[in-house]
Amino acid sequence: MLNLVFILISCLFAEPLKPFTEDIYVKLHNQFDLISSPSGQLTAHVDRSYDESSSKFIYILTVIPIIGLPVKSTFADAAISDLVWSSKEKYFYGIVTSSTGSSIRKFDADTLDSSIVNTYPLAISRLAVSPDDTLFAFVCNVYNGLNIERTALEKQKRSLSGKDTMEFTIGPVREVNVITDQTLARGFLYTTNTNKTIQFTPTDATGLANKIIDMPRRFSFSPSGKTIVYASSASSKTYGSTTSLLYLYHISNETTVRLTTSNGLMEVMPCFDPNPSQNRVLFHSTVIANYGQDQFDLTVYDLNTNTTTYLGYLFPSGIERSYWTTHGGHSILCINQHIARQYVSLVDPDAKTRMIPTETYSVLEAALVSDRGQPCLVLIESRSDRPPSLVFCSVSPTPSPTTDFYDPNSEIIQPYHFVKPIECEWVGGLGDTIHGFFFPPATVSANPRQTHKAPLLVLIHGGPEFLHADRWEPMWQVQMFCHRGYACFQPNQHGSTSYGRHFRESVMGHWEEAGFEDVMKGVGHVLSRFEDVVDATRIGAMGWSYGGYLVNCIQARTALFKGLVNFAGVFDLSWQHSQTDIMEFQECEVGGWRPWERRDVYKRMSPSYNISSAATPTLFMHGLLDFRVPIVQSIGAFHASQAQGIPSRLVVFKDDSHHIVVPDDIKRWYQEILGWMDAWV
Repeated sequence: MLNLVFILISCLFAEPLKPFTEDIYVKLHNQFDLISSPSGQLTAHVDRSYDESSSKFIYILTVIPIIGLPVKSTFADAAISDLVWSSKEKYFYGIVTSSTGSSIRKFDADTLDSSIVNTYPLAISRLAVSPDDTLFAFVCNVYNGLNIERTALEKQKRSLSGKDTMEFTIGPVREVNVITDQTLARGFLYTTNTNKTIQFTPTDATGLANKIIDMPRRFSFSPSGKTIVYASSASSKTYGSTTSLLYLYHISNETTVRLTTSNGLMEVMPCFDPNPSQNRVLFHSTVIANYGQDQFDLTVYDLNTNTTTYLGYLFPSGIERSYWTTHGGHSILCINQHIARQYVSLVDPDAKTRMIPTETYSVLEAALVSDRGQPCLVLIESRSDRPPSLVFCSVSPTPSPTTDFYDPNSEIIQPYHFVKPIECEWVGGLGDTIHGFFFPPATVSANPRQTHKAPLLVLIHGGPEFLHADRWEPMWQVQMFCHRGYACFQPNQHGSTSYGRHFRESVMGHWEEAGFEDVMKGVGHVLSRFEDVVDATRIGAMGWSYGGYLVNCIQARTALFKGLVNFAGVFDLSWQHSQTDIMEFQECEVGGWRPWERRDVYKRMSPSYNISSAATPTLFMHGLLDFRVPIVQSIGAFHASQAQGIPSRLVVFKDDSHHIVVPDDIKRWYQEILGWMDAWV
């Protein structure tokens, strides 16, 4: 009796839980482009936040000494990106882009005063700088045969003339810029000694220059500054190909040679060893031909011996990023995946050994620094219950726990109680063990004595080669739903990354059966394990891309769920094959077949042929500019639901593509999801 009185009194006087809403979510700061100075005594990064009063992103350039106070510079009417530290400690470079074009800037690390290196009338990106600071390589989208200035004039001319027709002789048609103005990414080199900019990517006999592959790192200069290594699509006749090779551009004689022969593989993110005594290139490579979503392995190519060293066995679940570094010994700094987290490791490329990894959560970017002569790490790190922030840890002799280094979100999130994940495992499809995360509603997490049960939302990730990790998710932000009173479940079904190559590849040809069974058995596990928290009669599911495909399967095959949300989900795989911008990838996912070769396979795997018994109310959402999963997929699924009298809506975001990135659209996106689930679940 006394316990009951205590609970009632506690509930009566307990401070109400402050709800975490979409308005707060869009205000959070994101950090990127983390770099460190040659000595390791300074770091620089870009901080981006959204200002609702002006409806603009605000960019803050920040330099932080390992010992000392930060120095900041705000860009309210321009974006800053692509930071590169000079070989000189005092300076670094970046690209500043506004509505009138881009400029390469040189920044003073002490004051953040800047000077302009050169300006361009179009947006440029992916900056690389030679060791002597006289050469600058970057990417710009231009018309074939035109330089940057002439492309800008042609764009203006076409805009004034109202020209809106285009023709294509090479496919697949890819990316928004290709659809809207037929420009393609090219590599350019600016030389300060001559004040000239040239295009250095090759043009083949058909007149189409090889497309520069879209990866975080495009170019790298050799230690001498005489050569550039870069990744580019292997075929000039299929610029939507998932195949890429490495090329060397020799600056003195302006010639390009192919460095590798990939036989349908992807070789990306090349980087020269900064050690002048070495002549080798670090890069990431796949092992399955024409499979753009394959796992990347760490690889080193020795230009002196023309030999390749594969270090993929050090990271069985794949590599995300890698950097050469010389602080604390010559090694490779890597960000790698393992069991739904992203870790940092140091690799000795000569001994081919992996050193002790840091005990961190999900690392987005990393920089090796020096603190009183000892190698340390500054990381951009996040958790499910904490937005990205900069943290610090030592790595020698053993990794230390991380400590806060810079967190612009701390004051914003301080009033909110964020839910920590509970890890789950169950036996799913194909008899394999499946891993995922369960989140109780924020009210239960804050007050474990709460007695009423909560509805459950199942959040299904896309890919299928993607994952739910213990990180601050960019889509399906779980804290938003937990604060609305929902329990949430994130299954990492077959195809998910971080669980090894076999698990990742096992989904190919089994999209509908393995993924569907993983999710359904996972829901059963959650209902049994958390029966005191979850109301088994109120379950909803939502998915994006491949996750949306599984939502379509759920709608067609089970009545367990009360409401569904489908963002950019595949409805018919035959349509998807002919309309997506990654046709080769889609063929791999179906088992290597094209629709006219195995119509039965495409029919079996397509929800469009199995929807006759569907009944669950479904909200469909799609970005109008989506060429990965074209909008016709959601239109078709919506029409099929309407034809059968299923409660359904279609919401189209005209300024977004395969991801929702416009802040006002992000808020609307969450409002639509929560409104639909509140109504039906």
